[in-house]
Amino acid sequence: MRNLGLDMARSLAILMVLVSHSRMFFTKFGDVQSLSFNGLLGVELFFVLSGFLIGGIIIRDLIEGNGSLIQFYSRRWLRTLPAYFLVLSIVILIAVWNHQKWFYQHFLFIQNFNYEQLGFFGVSWSLSIEEWFYLLTPPCLLILTKLGKANRKTLFFVFCISVILLSVVAKIIYTYQYNPPWDAGIRKQIFLRMDSLMFGVMLAGIKYYFKPFYERVSSAHLFWVSLAMVVSIVLYYVVGLDGGRDRINHSIIGRTILFDAISIAFMLMIWSLEKSKRINDIQGSLRKICTFLAVTSYSVYLIHLEIFSFVNRKVESVYSIPTMFLVLFSTLVTVFILAYGLHRYWEKPFMNLREKRMARIGIPKNNSTI
Repeated sequence: MRNLGLDMARSLAILMVLVSHSRMFFTKFGDVQSLSFNGLLGVELFFVLSGFLIGGIIIRDLIEGNGSLIQFYSRRWLRTLPAYFLVLSIVILIAVWNHQKWFYQHFLFIQNFNYEQLGFFGVSWSLSIEEWFYLLTPPCLLILTKLGKANRKTLFFVFCISVILLSVVAKIIYTYQYNPPWDAGIRKQIFLRMDSLMFGVMLAGIKYYFKPFYERVSSAHLFWVSLAMVVSIVLYYVVGLDGGRDRINHSIIGRTILFDAISIAFMLMIWSLEKSKRINDIQGSLRKICTFLAVTSYSVYLIHLEIFSFVNRKVESVYSIPTMFLVLFSTLVTVFILAYGLHRYWEKPFMNLREKRMARIGIPKNNSTI
């Protein structure tokens, strides 16, 4: 059975991203920039959750098991690449049809190195960070733990903490040296963001290597601590920085340790949700809704911004807030219908192929959709 706590985390992440990007429909009615914090939190939650799920696979199959990197990447890329390349190809064809500029770098996940390319297929920057993380982390951990003289558990946590510290130090040095903008200059730079996913990997290590401690910690305490941290972060972003990027672009904290504070908050939240028996015993409509949002979240993430932008251009003449809410609702319905189709008829066949291949070599079925 699927873990409802993790499905709730994934559902929350995609809903926050949708709320953030939906503000484009209402910019003509007033300042809605403060809603952008939802996008920040949503993507960071995706990062930590992905790290947690992938970390469990790395530990179980590579570090402590006999799995190979070929098996790991086959499993990973059959999950992420088919839908990504399909949507990217469609976006490029539309750009060519409209005589607009497009970039081949998105096929190689190197678009984050150029500010201009970040504006094309706007959601792909986070996928680029994740793919580079998947490419670099498993072989480094595998080599370190297999060849190192210390025990694997120690080497695992040394590696995780080292990557986190190096990322934090790199952000601080880079910020002081070049004074980069918060979003494109820090948030979307691949090698400055490895820490966000690594917090999730470290949580997977805590669950695997310190399972009694992991289970003993109170889910309720973890949740309330994480929620208090998230609220404090939102207040800092929205109130302390007036919700505007002009001020956050000049904030040392906002461009450095803010990201790690968010990651720690979501690490604790995922810990709470994943192990909470009270949450995972929930049945009925809530479970069905969360499951639907979770299994379609990747497809929704890939397509929603392009659809939002297209519709928003078509309704520029609408100056009624109620009408715009109706437009937004209709657009969201369209996004979820198309996302379900993409998941059901494109993602799922590749996922089924993946599970058949893994079953042939004795790797158990994965119910996390990661």
